[in-house]
Amino acid sequence: MKHLFIILLGITISSSLTAQLYNNVRAVEFEIGIGTNICSSFTPIPFSTTLNPQMGGQAYLETRLNVANTGFDVGLKFDFAVLNRHNKEYAINSLIRCMPITTYVDYSYRKWKKVALFGGLGVGVMPFRTIYTYSDSSAKDTYSDDYSYTLCPRIGVEFFNHLRLTLEYKIADTECSYIGFSIGGVFGGGYKKK
Repeated sequence: MKHLFIILLGITISSSLTAQLYNNVRAVEFEIGIGTNICSSFTPIPFSTTLNPQMGGQAYLETRLNVANTGFDVGLKFDFAVLNRHNKEYAINSLIRCMPITTYVDYSYRKWKKVALFGGLGVGVMPFRTIYTYSDSSAKDTYSDDYSYTLCPRIGVEFFNHLRLTLEYKIADTECSYIGFSIGGVFGGGYKKK
């Protein structure tokens, strides 16, 4: 693990010194976007092998502060996500509504003028409500409210400084972990005029 950290640190430093041709970007930018998600297979509940994750949706708003003349930025992201699970063994459908709030640190590799690759890591908190509906009509629907702390790695690509495609993994300590893919529009970003 120590060797991997040293290698990644070396790549980051060398990239920022030699390959960053287009880092003169505006200080503040905002992003709004939508996407799709699917619950990950990780869940601590004992009957997890019978769960069948299904597609869900998400919308978000993020603000970022770009660190001057580097590839780094710091962001705060507000999500609203709807996750779906079906438990085949117990005939239960779970609709999970969550609102993660995440702080991110990203590194953008800006070697090209119209395309930037980025990757980052975030930590946050995710309040959520799980609504359980039962196939048995005699059972009444129930719900539970809870929250979870999250760890959120992400990677993506930004086109023309205004269009971002992002793949992220929200890792939570509950059944709310999910993998999301989103498309967002960036406002206020882009290169500074000289």
